[in-house]
Amino acid sequence: MPTQTNLGSFERQSGWLARGYLAPDRCVLLALNLIDLVGMTPDGGPDIRFYPNAQGNGGQGVQVYQPLVESWLVIGTWPELGLVRVNLSSCKEYDPQAVQAHLEAQVGPVIKSYSEVL
Repeated sequence: MPTQTNLGSFERQSGWLARGYLAPDRCVLLALNLIDLVGMTPDGGPDIRFYPNAQGNGGQGVQVYQPLVESWLVIGTWPELGLVRVNLSSCKEYDPQAVQAHLEAQVGPVIKSYSEVL
């Protein structure tokens, strides 16, 4: 299996906060769509957490953490506030603008975003 020689030479971290609502099953679907969009590879299944948790901690919503061969993707929701947060970290190049356009089409307007290369 070929390896990518640029992996690990830098890390891009991006995040978006969008106005909208996603049901838990749509969070997982969004994660899979974003992974496909940026051409990355899931490393196992997602870790899905619901809030409040069994101890009653946390607000309301869901968090999906998806490990990637190239790093990770996290989606969190705050339904009571109408917000969805997406964070993507990768040592493989990707187009943050394409991710933002997809989020705006699937969730709603992005009200905050950042992207930096470390």
